[in-house]
Amino acid sequence: EGQTLAHFIRGLRPQADRAAAGGYPTADYTPGGAAPTHPVAGLSTEWSGPRGKAFFRRAAELIADAANALEHAHSIGVVHRDVKPANLLLEPTASDRPHLWLGDLDLAARAGVPDPGETEPVGTPGYLAPERRAGSPHEPRHDLYAAGVTATELLTGSPTGTHRGPL
Repeated sequence: EGQTLAHFIRGLRPQADRAAAGGYPTADYTPGGAAPTHPVAGLSTEWSGPRGKAFFRRAAELIADAANALEHAHSIGVVHRDVKPANLLLEPTASDRPHLWLGDLDLAARAGVPDPGETEPVGTPGYLAPERRAGSPHEPRHDLYAAGVTATELLTGSPTGTHRGPL
């Protein structure tokens, strides 16, 4: 029961954006599509409306929960390698605050241990750190880059880590 952070973010977008989401890159983005651009002036810093003070407080709590989950994984030597909204799961709780789970560990690996079978960077292109795209071995800081892209996407409602073109 619950939803992914990607689903939650899609629900924040205006109805027109959700209707046009067919080609709109989200957490399940694959290379080849082009993201629509939105004017920076359209992003409000007002505390009213659907993204008021309570929204930003909740977003900060979710970002902190994700950072804590990654810190735990990294403390035991595991790098996730595919941090993105679709892999952060929100479980409803008795309180008003959902519990965040770090999911989809299919690509997880031991930190500092090279993967001899890896011929190109593993993970979702729009969330890969630039040095990871260039082929550097995966490190915990690359998960933190992806978490930052995810946090920005949550706060703005827009896929900011959109990748276009070949890796």
